[in-house]
Amino acid sequence: MSHWWAGIPTAEVPVLCGGDSHTVRWEAGELIAVDHGDPEGEVTLAALAGETVPCLEMLRTWSRRADDPQVLTLASRGLTDPLNIDIDRLRFHYRGPRRQTEEQTLRLLAAGGRLPDRLQATTAAIWTRRMRTGHAALETARPQLDAALYGRVLRTLRAWLGEPQLTVKLTMIGPEEQRRIVRTADGVHVSLPFSWLPDVWMRGLAVTFGQLCIAADTTDGSSWTLDTLGPDLADLTQLTIATR
Repeated sequence: MSHWWAGIPTAEVPVLCGGDSHTVRWEAGELIAVDHGDPEGEVTLAALAGETVPCLEMLRTWSRRADDPQVLTLASRGLTDPLNIDIDRLRFHYRGPRRQTEEQTLRLLAAGGRLPDRLQATTAAIWTRRMRTGHAALETARPQLDAALYGRVLRTLRAWLGEPQLTVKLTMIGPEEQRRIVRTADGVHVSLPFSWLPDVWMRGLAVTFGQLCIAADTTDGSSWTLDTLGPDLADLTQLTIATR
C-alpha cells in the first residue's frame, strides 16, 4: 500500500481572512494556508497585535482535532446522513474544555467543500496506524472507533442490499485477520478491520460496479485491486480498476 492519502483528490475551501478571500487547501495528507508564506511569523505578529489570522487558526484547530476519534462519530456517514448544522446557533449542554473541543470539531466538519471528508480520512488514517503500532489512548478510543466503523458499514449494507431495516452485527478484527460478511438468520455478521474506513469507505470504493468492496490495495493511487462480494455475499471476486 502506498501513502494513505494516495489517490484522494485535493480539496479547497475559501476563508475570509484579513478582509480578503483566501484559500485553505488539503493536499497529499496536509492542510495548507495557500496565501500565507510564513505562518509562524504571521501568528507571532498577530498575537502581538491582539489579532487572529483565520486561515492559520483553521490549520491550528485541524492539528489539534485531526487525531480526535470524535471526528468520526460526529461526521456524516455518507450521502444519506448529511451533517446539516448551524454552528453559530448550536446549543451545547455543557461548558469548559469539552464544549470547546466539540465546537472546534463541528466547525471543521461544517467548513464546506470536501474538507470535512478529508478530515475524516486523516483521522481514520491516524487511528489505523495507531492500531497497528500501539498507542496509549487506544483503550479509551476503542468504543468511538467501533461506533465509527459500525455506522458506516451499517449504512453501506442497508443501501447496497436495499434493506433499510437490515440488522448488522459487526466484529472489528485485526488488519491481518480474515474479512468476512455472512448472512445469518438475524441479518448480516460482518468482520472487518478499522482500516476498511481509510482504505475503502473514505475513498468512495465501498460499492464499486454493484459489488461490495471489503479490501482495496494500490501502489500508485490510480490503479486499484479490490476484493469484492456480490449481493449473495458468497463468492469473492477480485477487480482491478483505474481511477485516472
